[in-house]
Amino acid sequence: MKSASVIGCYAFTLIELLVVISIIALLITMLTLGLEKARISARTVQYQGSLRELNVEGEEVCRLMTFVLRLLV
Repeated sequence: MKSASVIGCYAFTLIELLVVISIIALLITMLTLGLEKARISARTVQYQGSLRELNVEGEEVCRLMTFVLRLLV
């Protein structure tokens, strides 16, 4: 009868499992940081778009008020 190691059974050692778990944790951390940076960039682009829109609206109001004031004078 053959022993378990000769048949092909292989058990992971505690060190190997800890190394794999730490690598997975490191990869998850890197992914989380990347996603956070992407969220920040998206928020910045959204805010810049909103500011541009407010600027255009403000210029339109200014033109309208100038037109109305000229009509009243």
